[in-house]
Amino acid sequence: MNIGFSTARVLATLACLIRLSSIASVAQTVTLSPTSLSFGNQVQGTTSAVKKITFTNNQVAPLHITSIAAHVADYVATSTCPMGTWLALLPGSSCKISVTFTPSLLGPRTDTLSVTDDGSGSPQTVSLSGSGVRLSACRPLLSRLRTRLSHDKCGDYSDAQE
Repeated sequence: MNIGFSTARVLATLACLIRLSSIASVAQTVTLSPTSLSFGNQVQGTTSAVKKITFTNNQVAPLHITSIAAHVADYVATSTCPMGTWLALLPGSSCKISVTFTPSLLGPRTDTLSVTDDGSGSPQTVSLSGSGVRLSACRPLLSRLRTRLSHDKCGDYSDAQE
């Protein structure tokens, strides 16, 4: 009894599936850009300017993100990325992760931001670095100080604009 399966047909189908699998595995990437952030010197106890990371789903399927986290409390991450049981980052889509640095201690502070998801290569990571410094280490020019002073980072002082 012939049920319509021939060796040639089965082999052709398998070859097609192998090619599709190979294409899918190449396209199944999730990227973070940049892969490292340096915050430089930051006065201990003050918060840096926000730095942004782009998280992109280059897969052919929706991506389900379960967590975005830094491990050291000095680094705080927030995002526009969809997270939750029923939410997904669609194929070809991107979202932004914002990171700030508030050193609790003096000296170098390093960490790794991890994004955990159901994509290949999970978790994806970004290296974070910065140094906590004393305010006195910034040495602002006293002659340039006015009643109003604004600063973004240690050593980057400018007169406030009205």
